[in-house]
Amino acid sequence: MRGKKLIIGSLLLAATGILGACGGGASSQSKNDGEVTLSFWNGFTASDGEILQEIVNDFNKNNDKNITIEMDVMTWANLNEKLPTAISSRKAPDFVALNYADFAQYVENGAVQPVDDFWD
Repeated sequence: MRGKKLIIGSLLLAATGILGACGGGASSQSKNDGEVTLSFWNGFTASDGEILQEIVNDFNKNNDKNITIEMDVMTWANLNEKLPTAISSRKAPDFVALNYADFAQYVENGAVQPVDDFWD
């Protein structure tokens, strides 16, 4: 089970990094004490969502950068319905995990910001 969590966590981290910053940071919040809260939407509502929640909880507990991830899980249909409106109103989450087929339209529309510097 631990190996499965590691694999899923690695894949989700990679996917999240690639799909990151849809909102251009409009929804991230930085407090005066240097704490940063980042929003993360996804549609992982089954057991994969439970594993992802464990990964996010572990990150929130153990990171030393004062970063907190607030994860909002919804059905894929609901996410696909809410995201375009959130982007156009500049209230999109900081990170979104999308199905590959849905991702292309956001790239074409310029709604996704590159995070190449993260991988460098």
